[in-house]
Amino acid sequence: MRINLLDILNILIKDPTASFNKIAKKLSLSPTTVKKAYNKLISENLISSVYALVNYPAIDREMVSVFIKSHVRKWNMLENALDGHFYLRSRVRCIGSVAGIHAFFAIPKGTLPYLREFLEGLRNMNLLEDYTLVTPASKWFYSEPDLKYFNSKTFTWNIDWNKIREIAEENCLIVDGRGFFEPKEIKRKGFEYIGVGRRSI
Repeated sequence: MRINLLDILNILIKDPTASFNKIAKKLSLSPTTVKKAYNKLISENLISSVYALVNYPAIDREMVSVFIKSHVRKWNMLENALDGHFYLRSRVRCIGSVAGIHAFFAIPKGTLPYLREFLEGLRNMNLLEDYTLVTPASKWFYSEPDLKYFNSKTFTWNIDWNKIREIAEENCLIVDGRGFFEPKEIKRKGFEYIGVGRRSI
């Protein structure tokens, strides 16, 4: 039986601790077959790691987002410095109107001045040009795409626009951050459209 790896991946996105038996039951497969498919997901690097999503406020940690403007030639040294900070949770390189590093820290409550001191030290070392600190005003929301709507053969999303039209408010705006959709088709479905790198229609 041919297995759609995306089906298994989609289950793991929603339930990362699901056992092979549980996944097998949902997909009407044998646990052995699911285990082989899981190992393939690992070997092909479709799954890089499985980790716990920590509720940082529950352990008196404050999430802080930092946008760091830095020259591309300084990125390697800057990343090494950031990685040495005990409370760094993640970072990613960004290219756009502001080029540099977007980093997330989970710091103990009340220690924001120490994080500023750390960043100022990096500025004094000429590893960054400027930075912006952003602290959350609400609970963090995490989400993953539902891959059951994704066609891996055509690399397109199979979306029921009529269903969305039924539940959407009037003058619903579709913001296409990845440029997946055809603007004229979205307009025909009765939606307003904004796409990154494209004109609104």
